[in-house]
Amino acid sequence: MPASPGGAAGDEAGGRVITEADLPLGHIDQALTHFYEDALAEVLEDPAAQAAGTDERRLRTWFDKELITAEGIRNAVARNEQTGRTGSLANAAVDRLARRYLVRTELRAGGAWVELVHDRFVEPIRASNAAWFPVHLSALQRQAALWDEQGRSSGLLLRDAALAEAEAWAAANPKELQPDEQEFLAACRQAQDAVERERRQSRRIRILGIVAGVVAMLAIAAAIWAWRTTQTAEKSANLANDRLRQMRVLIGADLEGDPEVKRSTVEFLTQLGEAAAAARDFTSAEAYFQRALGLKPDANTPVYVHVPAGEFVMGAGTEDDRIASQFGGDNSGERPQHPVTLDDYWIMRTEVTNAQYLRCVDAGTCDPPADSNRRYADAQFADQPVTGITWFQARDYANWVGGRLPTEAEWEKACRGTDGRTYPWGNQEPTGDLLN
Repeated sequence: MPASPGGAAGDEAGGRVITEADLPLGHIDQALTHFYEDALAEVLEDPAAQAAGTDERRLRTWFDKELITAEGIRNAVARNEQTGRTGSLANAAVDRLARRYLVRTELRAGGAWVELVHDRFVEPIRASNAAWFPVHLSALQRQAALWDEQGRSSGLLLRDAALAEAEAWAAANPKELQPDEQEFLAACRQAQDAVERERRQSRRIRILGIVAGVVAMLAIAAAIWAWRTTQTAEKSANLANDRLRQMRVLIGADLEGDPEVKRSTVEFLTQLGEAAAAARDFTSAEAYFQRALGLKPDANTPVYVHVPAGEFVMGAGTEDDRIASQFGGDNSGERPQHPVTLDDYWIMRTEVTNAQYLRCVDAGTCDPPADSNRRYADAQFADQPVTGITWFQARDYANWVGGRLPTEAEWEKACRGTDGRTYPWGNQEPTGDLLN
């Protein structure tokens, strides 16, 4: 454009041409948001819309799910005069929105279609709805929406106390539930019923196992008594006594005996606790773990220990830096020290042994270690730590025993103890005996 007498090229009559870059888009979004929310308020006050059962949630959902696609594009919705609805919204409410010039109706393809008046409304409407829904929906409704958006994954269904709370809210507010929320609640109840059936079955199996074990012990004891003069009977008696002591522990009697029997009993109780944890019966699992610890097993016996909830100081301090420097280490990635609060948890006191991991392999859940672990299948090394496994194999084992791998914070708190010790054994400088 040639220059005009009053200014540079692009000016008209001495004034500058206004382009899109000069428009304050933030203020436009704000104005369009207010326009949208004012239109909703008018619809909600309209007697005809109220008579048709229109509320703010239905209005906003209609815009979010029907007038705007999941990709953020305007969508046209067919108007039906016979049903008196445009999609899920009453025509009375749609007419009121049209009078506010928020939507428009076009005749095409032999029918009437309703859509937003302009694409520019899409983002302000979505932003307004995104701010409104979390504040005005219950926990049940929010979870149901997430479940539907994520393809109705079973991992998003409510369980136990959360489900009980959701069902109580639904019973008190039946008119607030949408069809998809009713489907969500039904799916939660179905999954909960399945879990409870599994728990009951697991409890029955445990009870039957204990009863069968007691009966088997009595039978073995009778057989041993009849043939105790033979060497075979003598060995069987030792085995029976070991198992009988285990059963006595379960019913509250004192454990007598030698270290090997104690270790066997502790391992037995630990395995019962793991089975309970895998069945999500954590109350029973803790009871078994506590019983195993109560026998005061030696330091090398695989057993779970309880780490109480609370705060601890995580990271490297001055003393940690001094120790690391002696061995050429660097703690720069562990600073600064900072407080971390954790819930309570149980953690295995020792590394997972070859024998423990072998049980998972035999169960068909874990893959065998790499060939580098040549001691894995050798019985004389059964109590040594398993090696040659990947992070994924370790995760599979943890899941199999009803737990998970510890976080970095959980691992550090377990090592430091609740008294913030320098080493797992205390503050004494390391020696060969302590390190091993």
